Amino acid sequence: AGLEAALGQMRCLSALARWEELGELCRDTWRAADNAARFEMASIAAHGAWQLSNWSEMGEYVSVLEPEHGSAPVRHSAGRDTSMPSGASDGAFYSAVLSVHGRDFSTAQVRIEKARELLATELAALVGESYERAYSNMVRVQQLAELEEAIEYIKLDQMTGCSANHAKCAERKEIICEMWWNRLLGTHRDVNVWQSLLAVRRLALPPSENLRTYLKFASLCRKTKRIRQSRATLIGLLGYEPSKIGSIVPPADSPIPRPPPHAVLGYLKFLWSSGRQQEAYENLRALTPELRRSSDPVLVARVMLKLGLWRWHLKHELDDAAVSDVLTALRTATTVDRTWPKVSILHYIHAYLLGLILSEGTFCRRGTSGRFSMLRL
Repeated sequence: AGLEAALGQMRCLSALARWEELGELCRDTWRAADNAARFEMASIAAHGAWQLSNWSEMGEYVSVLEPEHGSAPVRHSAGRDTSMPSGASDGAFYSAVLSVHGRDFSTAQVRIEKARELLATELAALVGESYERAYSNMVRVQQLAELEEAIEYIKLDQMTGCSANHAKCAERKEIICEMWWNRLLGTHRDVNVWQSLLAVRRLALPPSENLRTYLKFASLCRKTKRIRQSRATLIGLLGYEPSKIGSIVPPADSPIPRPPPHAVLGYLKFLWSSGRQQEAYENLRALTPELRRSSDPVLVARVMLKLGLWRWHLKHELDDAAVSDVLTALRTATTVDRTWPKVSILHYIHAYLLGLILSEGTFCRRGTSGRFSMLRL
């Protein structure tokens, strides 16, 4: 009963992505557990250690799952992390991950093939039951494919220093990144699925070099109410904790490197969704001149869109000047980059708000003759 309770708690912590707490619980439970209990918890413990990049701990957990350790006990249902497979293929899969991390690619390839063989049996049984039950195993199949692509990416990265191969290697790496992006968009909008795939890609491509994907992941976490995980992801991209330095971006004389503009906008969107609307708007307005200097027109369009919509949302403070600011921001967003797919939506929003203001006649200014005249837009 004690083991099942601990396994249930581990599963909950894993589902909530509370990796530090999961790691601590696994360490405490592992020390007092017998061999059978260790096998029960080894898979979820290895997954948690991987997310924390605790490679030595992960190796200890994975050693219990290795096939050469003899016949394994039957895993109780309480030990299953329902977001990912939990079967005979786990040992080979996590061993492959460790081998890729250690840059032992030949061993990694052997273990990838072994995991595929073991997973085939599990997948065949589950597909006959339902697609949903088999989905986590299908994600594992994708992870195995992406482990091989991660190996290729790492090898290309090692070859990039050679001037003769630089252009070809860079082109191939870009193709892999774009393939990963499109493939991710084709999966379920499920935080657990995305983080499992991103964990594999992180072996070859750190988050700082994969900004677009991690901002999308932070947005997914935010929209699915995984606020803590969204915040942790964004802080990782910023490279610092804004509350500790007293500002969203470090001062000009600070030794802290300036964060990527996209990460700054992502963090401000997080503040807005967390109920700190006024703070998010004030910071965005203050940072707009800096963000508008970006060479990315889509980023500038996004900044101006949020600036206008957030100002409109805070309409309890709107006056004639504020209305003009809203419409100017939205009009600017439509003209910065006319190739942006959302530009037609921006035109609609701009026209809608303009029509709303004119129809209500709420925002106007008093002319010198004493009559009210509509605000010039």
